[in-house]
Amino acid sequence: MFINGNGMLYLYKYIKNSDIITEKIFFKTCEHIYKIDRECAPNICLSNLQKIVDIIKDSYRSTNDDDYARLFFIVLRMVNRLKMWNEIILSEEEIYSITKRFVYPHLNEKNSHYPRFFINISKVWSGILNTSKTFKIGSIEKLVYLAAIFSIDLLGKMRYIDKDSTFNITPKKEQRLYIIYLTLIADDVFNHKKSPWLPPILINLHTALQDFIQKYPINHMKIQDQFIILQYYIKSCNTLKLKMSLNGLEIFRGFFAMTSSNPDLSNTF
Repeated sequence: MFINGNGMLYLYKYIKNSDIITEKIFFKTCEHIYKIDRECAPNICLSNLQKIVDIIKDSYRSTNDDDYARLFFIVLRMVNRLKMWNEIILSEEEIYSITKRFVYPHLNEKNSHYPRFFINISKVWSGILNTSKTFKIGSIEKLVYLAAIFSIDLLGKMRYIDKDSTFNITPKKEQRLYIIYLTLIADDVFNHKKSPWLPPILINLHTALQDFIQKYPINHMKIQDQFIILQYYIKSCNTLKLKMSLNGLEIFRGFFAMTSSNPDLSNTF
């Protein structure tokens, strides 16, 4: 009922100017409601889903209220998880326009702790990149914004790894790292006056990655995953003009020695 009837939007409008529940509790409830199991997808009314997306989108555009944008990306994360992109009419350019408008103020914040809603935005864009046949990262601006969003998502994941958890390079993480990597090799990215916030974000990610490889040896990972991490780390040091840690240098030398002594690996890497 809450999903098909757009209940969370109407609840938000009702409680917006009241003290009934806090914003934190409201959005935590939203995350729970829209995180439905895949087998429940047939119960979603597609015509209502389209209305939900349109109403929330138009509410954000007309009010510039960030809470509508947060709700918009929670709904789209559900759409992505249930593989329902083809069931709604919504262009990638519209989503990009809302993304840019929504995240820009937060990218300029002078701290290294970013709001949790970046996780939803990152997952939505991973879904778009893996399903869309029309969206292209055809400009430096799009590359920069996506790299920033993916960097913040990966930064959060690395910060909360402990000794009992693992950080695996899944296909989606690999894709995100390569998009970030592209910003490190693209011409004029760091001379782009419209995005002075990008270098600090990339430095934060580099620091988190450096802390990660110092605390948790990566030699237990698959060779391909080690290569992806070290390739990014080395390029990040070079482009951002950062000094490689002694531990990072030792890991790189160990990886190079291992691959160069193995004919099969040396031909690959």
